Amino acid sequence: MAIGSLIGMYPQNTLMNKYGPRVVLTTASLLCAVVTAFLPWALDTHYHVALVFRILQGILYSADFGVVGYVCSRWSPISEVGISLAALSGFTAARAVIQLPIAGWTTSNIGWRPIYYILSIILFITTTVWFFFYRDEPEDHHLMTHSELQHIANGTRKEKKPEKTPYREVLTEKSVWAVWFAGFADIFASFVFLVYGAQYYQYLGLDVQANAWLNSMKGYIFIGVRIFAGVASDRIRFLPEKTKLRLFNTISLQVPAFFLLLVVVLPKEYPYLHVICITFYQASFGFNCGGFYKGAALISRQLSYFVIGYIQLFKSLATLLEPVLFSLLVLPGSPDAELSWTSYFIIHALTLTVANTVYVIFARSEPADFVLNADLELNKPKIPCETAIS
Repeated sequence: MAIGSLIGMYPQNTLMNKYGPRVVLTTASLLCAVVTAFLPWALDTHYHVALVFRILQGILYSADFGVVGYVCSRWSPISEVGISLAALSGFTAARAVIQLPIAGWTTSNIGWRPIYYILSIILFITTTVWFFFYRDEPEDHHLMTHSELQHIANGTRKEKKPEKTPYREVLTEKSVWAVWFAGFADIFASFVFLVYGAQYYQYLGLDVQANAWLNSMKGYIFIGVRIFAGVASDRIRFLPEKTKLRLFNTISLQVPAFFLLLVVVLPKEYPYLHVICITFYQASFGFNCGGFYKGAALISRQLSYFVIGYIQLFKSLATLLEPVLFSLLVLPGSPDAELSWTSYFIIHALTLTVANTVYVIFARSEPADFVLNADLELNKPKIPCETAIS
């Protein structure tokens, strides 16, 4: 899926800029529902057939982060960016809450194949709801009132979407790279227990089957923390916006690094203390909606679909790198298992610390230069053709 996301990210963002997320996400999601429904057949047929299907899923999935940025830039007032991002970017936690218990129940009672059919049906239903209720522009929605439109516009003219993305200007902006590095560290570190939690629980002597339920419960906590962080980020008025970005980003990256190091020093004989630390570790990531996510929306404004969308690139890179790092460092069943896990955790803690330091240094809350230049270009008066006046 990571390879598919890397392949599909640029085409998906290009299509979204041209046709809008309503058409692009609807098409991608319906195709993904079909691919998911046929994935059991692909797995039964041949490894290479299943590989192609997984790559297709990754290509179709790559639209998600671009949609988050686009919807936030068009539908969210500047004063409510935090809660908007908390809601829009919480889909990975919602996935864990919904998917893992269903998967645990189906595999225990009716086999592994039905989980794909159930998820395909869920995706088809939610996509249908999306298509009928969502519009790319607030003024195009028949349920919108004049006061709601004014609230969304926050009393000012809503920025127009530029005809083309200024790639060079975006890629030379330091604050954008700080956002992307923070996004990479966030996703890279959150995979530690999301993907390999079962192996670590087994190392602690806990029931591996409990992994799905533990991750599900942590998903509920994560969603609650995320909503709290989004509201707090918008409602706190006694701190400057840049200070809030730095504070929330530090909580979402540096605090997890602390809990990860705490897991390292805790005795193996107290596994439930490890579980408590891991719960706080994953819950802390919920503050990222008030950190680098919100920072990305504030600096990129009408270009949020690109800056937030390309966090998907770093998510894909993290997805590719994580299994390699795990296989190189963690040696299950070996006499050096404790040292292996320690090294694995310390690398992620250092990555979080470095990424947070970089973001704190380069964070900004005002629109970046490429946004201001795009506004100037859009507002430039058109010179009429010379005509003869009698």
